[in-house]
Parts: sequence; C-alpha cells; structure tokens
Amino acid sequence: MLVIAASSLFACRSGPATQPATQAGRWIAAEHTGELNLLSVDMVDRRNGFAVGDIGLMNGAVLRTSDGGQTWQPVSRTDEILAAVDFVSITRGWVAGYAGRIQRTDDGGLSWKVQRIEHKNEIINSIFFLDHERGWAVGSAGLLLATNNGGENWEVITTGRAEDLWSVKFITRNRGLIAGEEGLILMTENGGRDWIPQASHAHGALYGLAVANEYAVVVGENGWTGRTDDFRTWAAVESGTTESLNGVSLSGEECWAVGSKGVTVGSMDKGKTWKRASAAASGDLISVSLSAPTSGVAVGRHGAVQFLRSE
Repeated sequence: MLVIAASSLFACRSGPATQPATQAGRWIAAEHTGELNLLSVDMVDRRNGFAVGDIGLMNGAVLRTSDGGQTWQPVSRTDEILAAVDFVSITRGWVAGYAGRIQRTDDGGLSWKVQRIEHKNEIINSIFFLDHERGWAVGSAGLLLATNNGGENWEVITTGRAEDLWSVKFITRNRGLIAGEEGLILMTENGGRDWIPQASHAHGALYGLAVANEYAVVVGENGWTGRTDDFRTWAAVESGTTESLNGVSLSGEECWAVGSKGVTVGSMDKGKTWKRASAAASGDLISVSLSAPTSGVAVGRHGAVQFLRSE
C-alpha cells in the first residue's frame, strides 16, 4: 500500500541543460530524480503533474511536480511497481501497476485508498478516466477493467484477446481505443462492452496511443507510427526513427512521441508528418504527457526527465 514518503527518497536538483529548439518548442533535460525507473507521467496542467515507476533499489514512489517538470518531489511510496497514472484534477487521480492493484487519491497523492486488491500474475499497463466517474484499465493477457463510480467497483470485461494490452484511451463515453501486442488495435462504440479489431498494418507491439475528437495516433516497436481520421482505417506514417516509440501525447494539432535511447519525435499537423528532435534526456524514455501544444513532460529509465517549453 502507499504511505507518506520521506523527503530524502529522491534528490531534486535544478540547473537543467538545454537543447536546440525543434517544432514550436524546445525539450529541456531536467536533472535526474534518482535511479528509479519512471514508467508513466500525467500532467494535469502546465505546472502540475505526477509520475510513477519501478521499485528499483528502493521503494517505488509517486512523484509530483508543480513547476512543469523542472523539479520533482516524492509525495508517497509503494511496495509495488506502478506502471500507470491518471489524474482528472490536481487532487483526484489513480495509480495502478503490478499485481493489478488500483488506488485512488483525493488529496493530490498525500493519501491513497485501495480500490482494487492485488490479483496474482496481473499487470496493469494503462489507466484512463474520462471524468471523475468513468474509467478503464488494461494490462497483461487481454486484461480490461471498467468502472462507472470513480473506481469504487471494477468490472472485468471479456475481450477475447490473449495479447498484452498497452494503452487505453476514450474520446467520449461511448468511443474508445486500445493498443496492444502484435499490432493490435481495438475500438468500441458502446462504452467498452464490445471491442472490434481494426487493421493497423503493424506487426510489432503498439505501446502508445493518443486521441482527439477528430483523429488518433498510435506508436510502437521499430518506430512504427500510425494515425486515423475516421477511427476505422489506419495509415502508417514515417516517424523518422527505427527506435521503439513507447509513448505519445497530443494537444490540438501537435503530437510528441518518445522512445528508446531518448528518441523524441514531433508533429505539428496531427501526426501526418514527423520530425526528430535533438536529444535532451539520456536513456530510454517511456511516457510523455502534453498539457498544451508547447508544454509537456517525458519520463523514462534511471530517473530521466525532459520538459517542453515554448520559444
């Protein structure tokens, strides 16, 4: 379970090094937060956000930033690896990960309530809430969970899939998408009761998924990138890299994706064309979250953090 963390768990330092500008903004490498592998990040607004990760050599932790990703403070720690985080406000959010446990906070991460107990051999890779009540989580071996009461109860939804599911996002309460292993994309038009496979034309794992009202983008192994305008047909797009892309986020027409060896690629036209940015943070990047077209944070292994700023 999560408990209040000692402030000495992580060293939070200032004085980041800058990198050349790309797109409409510039990625800046923040000092490492320690050796903890950071597996997921969610920015609530331009300044406030949360990151979670691995246990590593110390207890895993929930970290918070209030300056747009430049510095991070641990607000609580956990005895399980946390692979997913999603906040709908500065105070209310959820974390999930290994053993299938889900927890909610209503005070910005200071205290947590277990909403789903541990289940042996389960891993939750992604959690997403459309609002304060409706949420979904996906994970290993086709695991799909849904709630309509803020996580107080979670229902297991049968997907009929054996693949690992890596990301889930909803556009409305009815329309949602899931990305997973072996190029899997699933879509629902009835709130997640029924899921229809869509042809992605990808063969490797699809790790990251980002959605807007009028389009969606998915990324994965070997730099594979795809997009859709009609939420039925997908087209592959050249990403400019062959490194695996692990996460993607969008705001308006601008998209950013991050991946292995710190690779960062961006698009200013809804994912139709991509341009590679100069390296900022070193090491593998796992997750990225945009709060505005030129404001966002990416995190990764061994405490790697980079943040996006407008010129």
